[in-house]
Amino acid sequence: AIVGLDMVDDSNGWAVTNRGQILYYNGEAWQQVAQPTNGWLSAIQMLNADEGWVAGEGGRIYHYIGDNWQDVSSPTGSWLSAIDMVSPDNGWIAGGGLILHWDGNAWEMHTQAPNHAWVRGIDMVAADDGWAVGTGGLVMHYDGNAWTQVDSGTGLDLYAVCMVDSENGWAVGSSGLIL
Repeated sequence: AIVGLDMVDDSNGWAVTNRGQILYYNGEAWQQVAQPTNGWLSAIQMLNADEGWVAGEGGRIYHYIGDNWQDVSSPTGSWLSAIDMVSPDNGWIAGGGLILHWDGNAWEMHTQAPNHAWVRGIDMVAADDGWAVGTGGLVMHYDGNAWTQVDSGTGLDLYAVCMVDSENGWAVGSSGLIL
């Protein structure tokens, strides 16, 4: 199954599958590209047609530069479920009970989620403003220094968040929930 998708523009698209496959769209057709793993990949974020990131089970992280995917050291063995890159030197990955940060040199553990909730979605508005959602109605906000929990008003699992600006956005979850 295709479980992650990111379009750079109308002739550059990327997708990942639960079998470790990476697909590329060239404006005319989808084709499989070199496969860095047989494990489940669950998230992809392309900065442009020549640079991007994928992540998935077992804390696997791969960085695309030019024409190949390179294995990148991960500080966790937890499942990774969402990526949002602010820039080539500033990125975030959410996953099983945690949020990782990329500083341009290495991925590092930044925050552990309350009650080890699975952080399933993340969206950065800016380098100092971001939102993350997860199991049990978890909503977290990043203010440039720390991630803090925010009351969501629900106990249902949240799977994705999309912010329009620093004060307006939506989260979606189980049972058709839209916040």
